[in-house]
Amino acid sequence: MTVLYAKDKNLFLVIGKYARRQSENLLTQNLAALFNHAEYFRKDFVSYVAARSARVEKSDGSGFLARTQCGKRLANCRIIVDLEILESHPKLGMPTPRTVFVVEAKLSAQLGPRQLKNYADYLREQGRNSQLVLLTRWGVDEALSQHIPKDTVWLTWTEIGELCASRRNTSAVEQFIRKEFIAMLEENDISLVPSVSVSGWKKISLFNDFGTSKSSKHLHYDAFKVVNNLITRMRIHADYSWSSLASEGYKPYAHAYVTRDKDVPYTTIAVGFFCPGAKKVYDRYVALELNCATQKLSVYGGWDIKKGHADYDFDWEMVLHEWTPKATLNLFNQPIYKALAKNRSILNRGLKKFKRTKYFYV
Repeated sequence: MTVLYAKDKNLFLVIGKYARRQSENLLTQNLAALFNHAEYFRKDFVSYVAARSARVEKSDGSGFLARTQCGKRLANCRIIVDLEILESHPKLGMPTPRTVFVVEAKLSAQLGPRQLKNYADYLREQGRNSQLVLLTRWGVDEALSQHIPKDTVWLTWTEIGELCASRRNTSAVEQFIRKEFIAMLEENDISLVPSVSVSGWKKISLFNDFGTSKSSKHLHYDAFKVVNNLITRMRIHADYSWSSLASEGYKPYAHAYVTRDKDVPYTTIAVGFFCPGAKKVYDRYVALELNCATQKLSVYGGWDIKKGHADYDFDWEMVLHEWTPKATLNLFNQPIYKALAKNRSILNRGLKKFKRTKYFYV
């Protein structure tokens, strides 16, 4: 037997890289099987995406079907749609399936501007009733913000996993598919976002003391896990309600900082969107901010004026909404999909207030 090999190439490394690339395809196939054979998930998925879409009407998911690796011919090229969700109601005069969601699913591979342009061309051919859904590991990608078609919905695999695991009283077939899908997510290092328990919530106080140097003790890894969980949940909330800002030049951010106000320092976790490089301001931002001392979650909006401007030294920040400590705990103590449905209107109202401020468009 003759073995052909390229210089400086290890056969097993090449095979391993090829196998890893199939994880994305296999996970997408598993998602399609879940959609087609688990009625509860199909209903929840359609409602979840439609709630974030300006193009798709709300539906109970009946008559919907998912299919994968769909080749589409455009005027100057051909694209392969990872997952296409169609709607067909023969009894209601819709014998020809209509494309509702066009899903591009990514795990480790990168989305490119050219690929997004091809999808934009395809959506124009489909008309106003088709919605592009980008399903990625981390959600909104700031590098692609200027290239995404308008009204694109960003989803994370974590959100899909939460929807999948949301119901327990299902058929044996649905339970089997659900377990297989969640197991495949975990195999690809995608974990679900657990609710924050009361005992876990106490670690936020420890994180505050550590950040403000009130305590000289070492901070245990469990506290960082809780903080990371909070940031992930806040990121999902921000993307869910404010991802449209990405097409207006805003970029996602997440950080923690210490404020020393009247000799009473406190640590803040902030997750949201900011727009850099404006003509009159350094940046503008809207964010979810958690005060780790008071344990209150707030929606903040603000901007920072550039030196030399008439309003210099008049940096503006406004509380657009604030939850009580109990409401904040309840928000993080419930499944993410329930929290999103309950608080989306609050975040949307906050964004509208922010857009009416003096320096939003300058």
